[in-house]
Amino acid sequence: MRSVADIRQSYSAGRAALRERYSNPKTATPVLRALTRLCDATLRELWRLHDFPAKLLLIAVGGYGRREQYPFSDTDLLILLPDDTTNAGLHEKLELFVSELWDIGLDIGHSVRTLADCLIEADKDITVQTSLLENHLIEGDKTRFATFRATVHRHLDPKEFFEAKLIEQQARHSKFRNAPYKLEPNIKEAPGGLRDLQTIGWITTALGLGKNWRALSALGLLTHEEHVQLRRAERILRCYRIQLHWRANRHEDRILFDYQHQLAEDFGFTGNEPPSRSASEALMAEYYLAARIVMQLAPLLLQSLKSRIFSPTGLRKQAINEHFRLRGNLLEITAPDVFERTPSAILEMFLLYEHRQEITDIAPETLRALWNARPQIDENFRNDPRNRQLFIDIMREPRGVTRVLRM
Repeated sequence: MRSVADIRQSYSAGRAALRERYSNPKTATPVLRALTRLCDATLRELWRLHDFPAKLLLIAVGGYGRREQYPFSDTDLLILLPDDTTNAGLHEKLELFVSELWDIGLDIGHSVRTLADCLIEADKDITVQTSLLENHLIEGDKTRFATFRATVHRHLDPKEFFEAKLIEQQARHSKFRNAPYKLEPNIKEAPGGLRDLQTIGWITTALGLGKNWRALSALGLLTHEEHVQLRRAERILRCYRIQLHWRANRHEDRILFDYQHQLAEDFGFTGNEPPSRSASEALMAEYYLAARIVMQLAPLLLQSLKSRIFSPTGLRKQAINEHFRLRGNLLEITAPDVFERTPSAILEMFLLYEHRQEITDIAPETLRALWNARPQIDENFRNDPRNRQLFIDIMREPRGVTRVLRM
């Protein structure tokens, strides 16, 4: 059996080999999966050195749990104890195990709990509940692990979870002033970043609707075009974050000026791209486009999920005019082609959203129709006196200007 020093050397060599093997920065998923497998193998071997009781489980949670291990992200672990733990020396053995993980070079975030403890902590903290929701077994009894997963999922209230994640997202966006266009954006936490995509994944997992865009597309929650655009945006954001970690040689999620030129070279931007802009400007343009796609499509998908959770189908419908009606507190179009037939209804929708305080949300099918109506906004649209007047009316409303401009 190999020593801790041997395991440390293998882990270091494995990381170096993966960095060399996946030198093409335009590949994301294989890198994340390979880093996850390397961590799994390292942890498993060290765990077996200690000969822990069979009832103990070593579980990956969080980003590591969903098999998305970035080069310098934390390695989040749950050591699940049996409810009837009586081994007096067990905690000392676990402390030694964790200290050896640090010696090997893993940035460990760990908790040692019983299943009952997990449920108590999940009730206290939505972050803990989210982390527990994403998991895979590294070492231990598969039957106990299946019980753990089923219990965690059964304990979760989808409505409460959905609302808590939306509040969490709104607070995070507020820190960045709800804008993705920072000069040194945080690729993970900023609006339009990876965290927005992960939020959707957490909610769909909690609802049992699948864990990828293909599953949501199959359920009719995404169109084919939306599916393609979200996958592309996600790939760009993941690739940028992976390469940023390698370049910084640490956990760094901000695209700082110091790294922008290097990243541009890594991704093949030469500075010859039109219109005359530097390689780093071309890199950031691609990032901003990906972030914008996420910012535009994520609310549409979240609204669709909200409608599924809170079942608004039985709500009373009330006509507003020929283009719009209320369904409960949702504003929705009266026909799928309203924006195509009457492009000025695009601005009319925002004026109604601003003017009528009882409207709390836009119906998902209306958001999707709005997204598909983007080509309607052309020179003719901008020069139309009716549209100019609607825009002025929006700006003149005594209340709700900020609310509507944010949307």
